[in-house]
Amino acid sequence: MNTQTTKGVAVVTGASTGIGAVYAERLARRGYDLLIVARNEERLRALAARLTAETGRAVEAFRADLGDKADLARLEARLKEDASVAMLVNNAGVGSVASIETADVDEMEAMIFLNVTALTRLTYAVVPGFTARGSGTIINISSVVGVAVEVLNGVYGASKSYVLSFGHSLQKDLAGKGVRIQTVLPGATATEFWDVAGYAAQKTSPITIGGRSRRRGFGRPGQGRARHHPRASGRRRLVALGGWPPRARAQVQQRKALAALRAELSPSARSRTGALPMPYLQLDVAGPHPWADKRRLARRMSETYAAMMSVDVRRISVAIRELGEGGVWRVVEAGTDPVPVSVMMLDVRRGRPPELRMEVAKALCAHCVKILGLEEDRLNVEFTQHSGDEMYHPALGGYSPEWEPGES
Repeated sequence: MNTQTTKGVAVVTGASTGIGAVYAERLARRGYDLLIVARNEERLRALAARLTAETGRAVEAFRADLGDKADLARLEARLKEDASVAMLVNNAGVGSVASIETADVDEMEAMIFLNVTALTRLTYAVVPGFTARGSGTIINISSVVGVAVEVLNGVYGASKSYVLSFGHSLQKDLAGKGVRIQTVLPGATATEFWDVAGYAAQKTSPITIGGRSRRRGFGRPGQGRARHHPRASGRRRLVALGGWPPRARAQVQQRKALAALRAELSPSARSRTGALPMPYLQLDVAGPHPWADKRRLARRMSETYAAMMSVDVRRISVAIRELGEGGVWRVVEAGTDPVPVSVMMLDVRRGRPPELRMEVAKALCAHCVKILGLEEDRLNVEFTQHSGDEMYHPALGGYSPEWEPGES
């Protein structure tokens, strides 16, 4: 049994990795028991076990997908009923780099629900208890793009602007009631956010916190650093992540960071960083399938491959070949007749590790199953490995440049 004095329970959403995991660890070391929330139960339980072993704090893993209304309602009910909750860190969120022309509107709606609706409902769940007890802390994770909405996807930027504005409103309503409000505006940080957002290459950028940067105050690779200010009572705090300097110079540094991020994520810069082989993704199926479904599948395959392989999406070509009934066959068991199957052939840069190729294959197969209704056990994937000078694209500068030795 934990006999240590506790500061109460800190609830951290999106806690299984990245910024959320950093908050969980720092708060446990500062004397808080934890309720950590995320979708990935395996990672969540591993983190809970490690933090309990290292700090002696009570850490409860609460598996929930906050993009799901039922899971969100479960967590809301818990927060309303638990008088030991002393802090809420609204960290769970998702992003995108897709433009309005290429983004899926259903995915944008889901982003709004997670980034805005879930954050708002959880805040509303804890405030009555905090004000009744005269104490409590709410930390909302916004983003630097909340004040530079043109940098990434417009819906994502707008959702983070909401978080920033919501913080102002919370401070106005709760000032003088013992509730501390903190809004955090992280810059580019080396987390899995970029994999989901569709631009994994950003994680290794020199301007990315925890990436290749070695500037003072930036974490070691893979360790974005969150600065937490527990004595922020009486006023609202805007906090920069990753070691930005004190208040006197923070605005200057923030403008520089925004300028660097804008340049890094401009279409021309993304073209340069994505100047790798021009992959050709081919799917042979029986068909026929509706034109709209094939276009949707081509987009999802392109976006997923680009994100996971760190390739400029404009360099990807997708061919969905309908060979007609009986066009592709495979013998499933020896001594039996062949059965109709589908085959996917993927160009890949030489040197990609097999673990990554397997994850790409699984992701692309999932799109085929969901969109075209293909049978997963009758879908084969074949990789063809190339070097940079084996693929030519005149509109994007000709041959794809070679990569650095040892780069995967």
